[in-house]
Amino acid sequence: AAVGGAWTQSKHDGGTSVSSNAGVISSAKGETRTMLLPAVSSDSTDSTISFTVSAASTGGGQFASLIGRQVGSDDYSARVWVQSNGVLQLQLQRSGTTLKAVNLSGVTYTVGQKIFVRLQVTGVGTTTVNAKAWTTGAEPGSWLASATDTTAALQKAGSVGVGAYLSGSAAASATFTVDDYAVTRVG
Repeated sequence: AAVGGAWTQSKHDGGTSVSSNAGVISSAKGETRTMLLPAVSSDSTDSTISFTVSAASTGGGQFASLIGRQVGSDDYSARVWVQSNGVLQLQLQRSGTTLKAVNLSGVTYTVGQKIFVRLQVTGVGTTTVNAKAWTTGAEPGSWLASATDTTAALQKAGSVGVGAYLSGSAAASATFTVDDYAVTRVG
């Protein structure tokens, strides 16, 4: 990363590269790839990213995640599910458990279309997680999904990152291209 230190990859080694100043994540069926910036440590972050997928979703679809706080193996993230019918679903997650999910209204995803995601994770004791996602035009003014959580393991500063998952029932491997990644401290 230009600022924030070196990326580390968890779960599966390899499958990541940089092309035209954007991150490229290659994922085989049923595989999760997570890249973190462990030198970043914050309990209040505001993160943004854009991503595209290389092929139409099949089977259970494709998932891209923006991680706002990672502590050990636990995290808060905003995940976008690119479904095989083109529907995009924004999910607020805690360590793989969906806290809130909302479909993006009036959007049918087409291959190569940029999806923008913003995630805000703030507070300790009780953490507030807010997210929004959009495909065209200006960023929406209000959060599309919000939740609060008190999971003890996550009530402290953590690192940030990105992730990608391709359903095990997908027809073939896929490539996620991530760009416009920025993280700022809130407060």
